[in-house]
Amino acid sequence: MKRIRIIAIIIAALMAVVSLYFQSMQITLSVIAGSAIVIASFELLYFIISRAFGKPRKSAALIVITALLKFTLLGFILWYVVIRVPVHTLAFLVGLSTIVAAIIVDEACNLLKRTAA
Repeated sequence: MKRIRIIAIIIAALMAVVSLYFQSMQITLSVIAGSAIVIASFELLYFIISRAFGKPRKSAALIVITALLKFTLLGFILWYVVIRVPVHTLAFLVGLSTIVAAIIVDEACNLLKRTAA
């Protein structure tokens, strides 16, 4: 998880720098907003899962309630940003794909390590 977090931050920074160089500030801020939201969501999900399966285990009801609150909050934040904040929708979606890209890069690195060994 730590590797995916680091890769996601690197990808987000690269996307922000590239979009700043080639596009407008609104597009860059939209990419940054999407990346920040998805990385924070991933971190919270990791926290919830580690509490669910860690020692000592938390109650199942508490985990379910926490997860529901997390997804409700995420849904509200996404709704608010898309409806109320002047973001570039496509750039925002690109930012939201940061974790997916990080997982793909991490797995590609793992695959290359296995085939090289």
